Amino acid sequence: MLEQCQNLVQLLLHNLNRRPNKQALYVKRQGLYTPITYQEFFENVKWMALGLSQLGVGENDFVALISGNRPEWAFSDLGIMSIGAVNVPIYPTLTPSEIKYILQDCNAKVVIVENEQHLEKVLQIVAECGSVQHIITLDRHLRNANVMCQAFDDVVALGKQSTSKAYEEYLAHLDRIRPEHLASVVYTSGTTGEPKGVMLTHGNFLANIRDITLALPISDTDVVLSFLPLSHVFERTTGYYCVVAVGGSIYYAESIDTVRGNMMEAKPTIVISVPRLYEKMQGRILDAMLGPRLVLFNWATRVSQRYHHQNRGRTISVGVRLQYAIANRLVLKKVREKTGGRLRFFVSGGAPLSKEVARFFENLGLLIIEGYGLTETAPVICCNRLDHYKLGTVGKVLASQEIRLGDDGELQVKGPNIMAGYLNRPDRTAEVIDAEGWFHTGDIAEIDADGFVKIIDRKKELIVLSNGKKVAPQLVEMKLMSSEFIAQAIVVGDNRNFISALIVPNFDRIKKADPSATAMAFLTPIIHKKMAELANFEQVKKFVILDHEFSIEAGELTPSLKLRRKIINQKYGHLIDPLYAGSQAVQD
Repeated sequence: MLEQCQNLVQLLLHNLNRRPNKQALYVKRQGLYTPITYQEFFENVKWMALGLSQLGVGENDFVALISGNRPEWAFSDLGIMSIGAVNVPIYPTLTPSEIKYILQDCNAKVVIVENEQHLEKVLQIVAECGSVQHIITLDRHLRNANVMCQAFDDVVALGKQSTSKAYEEYLAHLDRIRPEHLASVVYTSGTTGEPKGVMLTHGNFLANIRDITLALPISDTDVVLSFLPLSHVFERTTGYYCVVAVGGSIYYAESIDTVRGNMMEAKPTIVISVPRLYEKMQGRILDAMLGPRLVLFNWATRVSQRYHHQNRGRTISVGVRLQYAIANRLVLKKVREKTGGRLRFFVSGGAPLSKEVARFFENLGLLIIEGYGLTETAPVICCNRLDHYKLGTVGKVLASQEIRLGDDGELQVKGPNIMAGYLNRPDRTAEVIDAEGWFHTGDIAEIDADGFVKIIDRKKELIVLSNGKKVAPQLVEMKLMSSEFIAQAIVVGDNRNFISALIVPNFDRIKKADPSATAMAFLTPIIHKKMAELANFEQVKKFVILDHEFSIEAGELTPSLKLRRKIINQKYGHLIDPLYAGSQAVQD
């Protein structure tokens, strides 16, 4: 089926023909999840497309979309692309100036916003964005006196008034959208410098969807809970397009804060997230284990670890089988039920997943499939498989792609999923895609004898000490955060003579463990023990305790939850500099 699709909208049309009454999307309305069938899904896409056409939107026009996850995001997305226009998703957390940069860079003709907060941001800067002709608001109650504004429902109503001839022309045009046509421009988060507009074609997305559905057994019986931002290509491809491609169902979480409760309601079979969620889930599980329950839990996970270790060797002893059956019934199954009771596997991407966190969930019988990719690769390059995985790696390369390591260890990839380039930036495109078509990821990696890939760190983020030694900060940070008592960490030390860290403790867990201890006193021996596993020059020698977490709102994290290292180093320079005052630490 996928081989027959020439554009992303045809994924939906395929399901319309095969399963029109199957529930495609679920949204919370008046306290209950309400289903939207594939038939209703397509009708809303069709009406939105015809409405946009009435507003003068056509082929190669750019339409910006600023919204959280909801059905109208999907209606707008496929509606935009089905008339040959280009969807430019924008993170709702961006500032007005950041939104202005994107709107000006792509010459957006229309801006779709979700709510009053997003509308206010756009109205602050729209006068400086001469290409914008219309603003469409998704919230039904939202009306604005600005002549440029109209409601989503009004645009849909325009589409419903279209003639049968207009509909026939729409379908004919849809059939002419080919894989090489531009589908979306996704702006990078911009951990350093200005964001770049990544041009992704229908073919880029389709190639990646084919690869993912070959690597992972996803079917029309699967249910996904959607809560990562759809403006991020990881959620968009894996948690939206892949699910539509196989005819599955998507539940939209009410917010990131309601995921736990929504999981019990949706009972998903697959959950897609970033490592931070799994770290927090691990923390909640451990927090619930007190006294005798903790003793029983620790025994059960030790038994499970032996079971999985022997299972990888294909020979499980009778004794371990019996113990595992008891541990599963008394403990592990009850923990898994907190995910809704139907979960087949987790998927992790967007940032490195700690091996310790992955092992923790494997011992619960909840496998986390870790993968790796970039916006420029639509996005997945590698992933583990259900029946063939190595914790601590991002798995093997997907079917249609090739990978190799450069002389400096940089991972390079070639395949049909590689972007068409950066919008308006041929110079930057030439920097990352060489003459042979290899995309240079900017990530330092290792490939083992079995073909499993391990990402070491971003090439540009390697810390170079004053003695010339290079430290991969992510590896050190993951080692620190493998402690249940550390919530977040960032290591620093570029051009310095040793590594230091800013540490955000898990204050509640420290207080439960030792009510009288300060975070500094409690964590010092833990950090010393963790660092003993690293080379001396990689070890954190000094650290500062922060009393708050890094956040998107404070500009310290990207919308995809990556650390903005430059900003954090500048913001907390007054805490970092004293760590090095008069220091003469010697590194080997």
